[in-house]
Amino acid sequence: MEVKITEHMLVSLFSFIIISCGGSRGSLGCDVEVQVRRGQVYAVSPHEYVEIKCPVQHCGKPVHVVWCKVLDTECSNFNTSNHIQIKEGMLSDDKMESVLIFKKITVEDSGEYSCRESKYQIVGHMINVNVSEMNQGGQNHDKNPDRPRNCENDQSILNGYEMKITALVFVIIFLSIVLLLFTITAIVLLRMYACKSIA
Repeated sequence: MEVKITEHMLVSLFSFIIISCGGSRGSLGCDVEVQVRRGQVYAVSPHEYVEIKCPVQHCGKPVHVVWCKVLDTECSNFNTSNHIQIKEGMLSDDKMESVLIFKKITVEDSGEYSCRESKYQIVGHMINVNVSEMNQGGQNHDKNPDRPRNCENDQSILNGYEMKITALVFVIIFLSIVLLLFTITAIVLLRMYACKSIA
């Protein structure tokens, strides 16, 4: 029994492969990710207003961000209070941000903090908060709450480039697969046409 492969079958197969390989955003490498940079340190004085940001790539999926503070060896969740609040906002279609706000930070607020996405159990890097009278003046020239203290600006620029390079790699892989499938389909169709013309 001989099975004939028709052009219609090849086009259907080609369409199925393209849709299954790259038809959805998730298949292009969009994973839920907590994007806190490694080594963030906030060196601040008591009674300052401080915002600690936790960007989360959510890829259009519902996420829930929880903040915790390291006490002894465990990261314990804590509730908001008069001087601590948590707010969330959208940065783009697939990225949101949770912000831990200290209205008037105290020495007792010193320590390591972490944010995590609770549904997918994804934890960000630790953020060190150092509250001391010694931090007045010399170390903290930047009073902008949008930028971590004592962190190099170059690091955020590098993280932006890394994200762009990662996206570019996925696009190149996707286009390579499409080109390969197109080439294979063209070769099969040419061979079929050559076989028909000989017969």
